[in-house]
Amino acid sequence: MVQGYAYAVRFPRRLAAGALGLAALLLLPGAGMAAGEASAPADPRPGRSPAYDEGSHELRCTILDAATGDTLFARCQVKGADGLNYVPILGGFYHSANGGYFYSNGTFDVPVPNGRTIVRVGRGFEYAGSADTLAVHSDTSIVVRLSRLVDMGALGWYSGDCHMHIDHAGGSYTLSPADVLFISRAEGLNVANCLDNGYHFTGAPASCSTADCILYLSEEYRTNGEGHLGLIGLTSLVTPTDGLWWPMDSNVAARAHAAGGLAISAHPGSSFDFWHVEEWPANGIARELPIDVIGHAIDAMDVMSYSNCRLSGIETPLWYHLLNCGFKLPASAGTDAAVNRQEELPPGGYRVFVLVPGGSFTYGSWLDGLAKGRTVVTNGPLVTHFDVADRMPGDSLAYAHGSNVAAGRISVRSVHPVGRIEIVQNGVPVRTMVLTGASRTSVDTTFTVPIDKSCWVAARVLGAGKGWVTIGDTMFAHTSPVYFKVAGERVLEQGDAQYLLAWVTDLRTLGSTKGQWLEPVDSVGFFAACDAAREYYNRLILGPASDAGSGGAGSTGAPPAIRCANAPNPFSGSTALTFTVPNGSAAGGPGGGAASAATGTVRLTIYDVSGRIVRRLVQKSLPGGSHTVSWDGRDESGARVASGIYFARVSAGAQAVTRKMLLVR
Repeated sequence: MVQGYAYAVRFPRRLAAGALGLAALLLLPGAGMAAGEASAPADPRPGRSPAYDEGSHELRCTILDAATGDTLFARCQVKGADGLNYVPILGGFYHSANGGYFYSNGTFDVPVPNGRTIVRVGRGFEYAGSADTLAVHSDTSIVVRLSRLVDMGALGWYSGDCHMHIDHAGGSYTLSPADVLFISRAEGLNVANCLDNGYHFTGAPASCSTADCILYLSEEYRTNGEGHLGLIGLTSLVTPTDGLWWPMDSNVAARAHAAGGLAISAHPGSSFDFWHVEEWPANGIARELPIDVIGHAIDAMDVMSYSNCRLSGIETPLWYHLLNCGFKLPASAGTDAAVNRQEELPPGGYRVFVLVPGGSFTYGSWLDGLAKGRTVVTNGPLVTHFDVADRMPGDSLAYAHGSNVAAGRISVRSVHPVGRIEIVQNGVPVRTMVLTGASRTSVDTTFTVPIDKSCWVAARVLGAGKGWVTIGDTMFAHTSPVYFKVAGERVLEQGDAQYLLAWVTDLRTLGSTKGQWLEPVDSVGFFAACDAAREYYNRLILGPASDAGSGGAGSTGAPPAIRCANAPNPFSGSTALTFTVPNGSAAGGPGGGAASAATGTVRLTIYDVSGRIVRRLVQKSLPGGSHTVSWDGRDESGARVASGIYFARVSAGAQAVTRKMLLVR
């Protein structure tokens, strides 16, 4: 039997699927107590006899690796003929989310009612999960053999969750490091980073860690205004662990680096409400991130997090804005799963695979690979190989001039079918591979990408969510980029620099209206950082810097030839957007071609403050000159949008300009 957490013998064996709330938790023996302190609960189903389990049968399950015969830790679900979840009398750490699940060290016993019983077993993304339907009419034993799709470790890829909690407020369980190692092994994780601000902290991997599953307890830094940081791999704790508006994230990141750790931007898109800093989730937005990347304070960004508010928790828009301004920012994934809360989704449902060459997997080598950007984030599809011009994710390559063609290769394996693979250059798909037949689960193919200017190239895998192990309604994987520098210029898309300039300006405004400072000097430091960042982005807009990695200002030049204005501004009903496009401005631009060079393909798009597309007003060829389009304050579906700040972005070829607008209902 599983020996993770000791329940009293009279543990109620039936649990309503996905519906066990706080009131029922109070009936769980041992919830929030040390083992041995539990008291026998009342029957949680009023009107039922305490002997309601009479007539049930014992179901015994053993979980094995189909190839080796080794016993496997796994995530499990048992659903009886009455539609309710059944769990082991001892152990398992039952959770009600995702249809209900518990954990096993390879064998478990569950009393189930007579009749049809469904047993689900899964172990991360490298194994094909199992779903068996049984007719149980007596005590029954089954063996579940899980087939391994691919051994990522053998290929040098090791998975991790950069943001877990085992001692979060409101927890149902009191967990030890050994308990969390047990859960992490069942999820097939190689690295589990628990950020509970000193809980069992030692400054080194937990002593219970194994060669293939390393547990590290560290901390999370939280501010009201600037965002949260996951501080992983610390050899000593960083103080303070939270603040109103000071210390800034960059200050804390420097302390984390001094303590041997990394600073990761945690759940950077926790809300769309930029102006609300008083409470979660809006106070979790990574508002300071466009400032921090200038000084290389942040080591990676959680592109995937349960706490990101976008579809399936995938925050690519802000990441793309930053990459398109020449910042090298690795992709990471941290679920923010509070494992001690019974209603939480499982850790590792989103994870980052880090390439550790030469089979030298240690916690230190894993951190080093993460910081170098040798990463892939995923909730299921496995990118086993990706290179462009023989460069791996995180690598760079310089060309003396444009007109280059880089050859690449990508390999993907997935338990569940995926729909397409996209090769993304500066945020735009330049190669799309629509998958059919057997290729939907196994792909190994080559491609080419034109490198005409400084850019980044990455791969993303997309499909409809499927399977019990997959979290979210979208199958998704994304590599960190390979970076290309052409003729010594940095990667720079003007519209993205303008977007980040507006972002930092809004942060400064937010700090002036809602900032809370214990000392006047703290506010001085905050506003100085905002002003320096505004100057930096202004210089990028006026002329691209010559060195993407230096953080320098670079040369200046003429502002973009495109112009855009709107009136009235602020507005309450509609506003007229007037923009001027020069003749031939679209030549050589992304998404253009011979036709766009001749006629000028113009896009006028409305965005909200988080970068989400609200409305596409223009997407067609227009002659050079002045044009006027009205926006009625409605989104793509025709619904009226809320009051707030919006951005109108006009682009034609390689040029773009952004106009900030204020809608007041």
